[in-house]
Amino acid sequence: MEQENAPRAPYKLDNRLENKTSDRCTPSGPARIPTELILVIFDFSCTPFQFLATERDRGASIAWRRALRTKNALTLVCKFWHKLALPYLYEYIVLDSSRQVTALYLTAHERNPDIAPLIKHLHLSLPFPTIEQFPQVTLAQVASILNTAARLRTLTFGTFFSWKYIFDLRDSTFRPLVDALQAIGKRLRTLDYRFCTTYRNAHPVRSLELTASLSELVSLTLPIPETWNLDGGPNTPVVQFLNLEHLHLTCVSGSDLRLVTCWRLPRLRALTITGGTQYVLDSEQLVDLLTQHGKSIEYLDVSQEPSAHLDRVLDIIHLCPRLIHVVLTHVGIPESRNLAHEPDHNVTHPSLVHLDIWIEKVDGVLRSPFRSAKSSVLRNARVLDYDLFLEFRHLPRLIGPAKVDIPGGIITYSLPMLDIVETCDQVVLHGRKPL
Repeated sequence: MEQENAPRAPYKLDNRLENKTSDRCTPSGPARIPTELILVIFDFSCTPFQFLATERDRGASIAWRRALRTKNALTLVCKFWHKLALPYLYEYIVLDSSRQVTALYLTAHERNPDIAPLIKHLHLSLPFPTIEQFPQVTLAQVASILNTAARLRTLTFGTFFSWKYIFDLRDSTFRPLVDALQAIGKRLRTLDYRFCTTYRNAHPVRSLELTASLSELVSLTLPIPETWNLDGGPNTPVVQFLNLEHLHLTCVSGSDLRLVTCWRLPRLRALTITGGTQYVLDSEQLVDLLTQHGKSIEYLDVSQEPSAHLDRVLDIIHLCPRLIHVVLTHVGIPESRNLAHEPDHNVTHPSLVHLDIWIEKVDGVLRSPFRSAKSSVLRNARVLDYDLFLEFRHLPRLIGPAKVDIPGGIITYSLPMLDIVETCDQVVLHGRKPL
């Protein structure tokens, strides 16, 4: 088993060309493998980064480390493979210690300046104890990496990242990072905040002002702390994302969805609302939110734990006239409350096609409780294995509903840590792999 606490090199990001073996498979050699075939090998060997991070992870996951070792092995075959594999090695970077920040900074700025433009996705999960103990040089290096990563499109602030310090006006420690964020605002497309929603000093106005300055975002994940109850008064910042297509709100008890009702989101297509075990979806807040933004929404995910009863959600989806795909949970709800047992209940919506429902296995089997429902939408709902819920809440978007018959009736996704099996009507955890 991999010892997570053992000292290790900073993911071997110092991958210098002079350390490679001789050029034994040059592109001009008689036994040369076509470049296109080599890239196919890379694509087959490298798990897509969307499957490497789960909801449980706090920084670099074991799956990500394993994938990184695979990518690094590809660079060691020969100089030609090294050149082709570098974009795979550096496209998705997780930094969860100041040592790793320094290693990447030195690699990108001193050893190989061509590395920085290869970075497309950056996950910052550096744990900072207190602002007095914070290494100022690390912030400057993070800011420099952001500024030089010309192709950076996705930025994630992990749970351990002390986001609240950024907006503490009593200290200018984080100023370089704020300036760098504003500088890359025009090229950033995805921003994922994962800071702790229990922060009571999270500075909502300044947080939203900075977020709003990233005007070209297409996807935004935003936690709503319980203290972010802005009243829409004169101090409330104006927030508009003219290109935003996916908004993911993560909530806790006390979160107010109406925080975003005054935002301007003309291209919003997908809305996801998730919450912890203490969060209960507020129907009135959801109605207010969908009244304002529902006209353009095609994908709605309100999968909760505990579950919101289906009728509470399905009765208001008429506020989304273009809706195609809905995701719900049906966990811990008595069988007597199943809509399948209400013969007069029908789900009528002009455009709704796909319904995904997270379901718990019974005796090791995943079955839909709606096979006898009157509504064809309920009757044909795809069921998702609840064993995957806490790891891949975004699974409905990763593995979308099949538009055509699945070849052979089954598809297996073999990931570094587990296998997932998809059929035409369900997605199931097929087994976990040893650590």
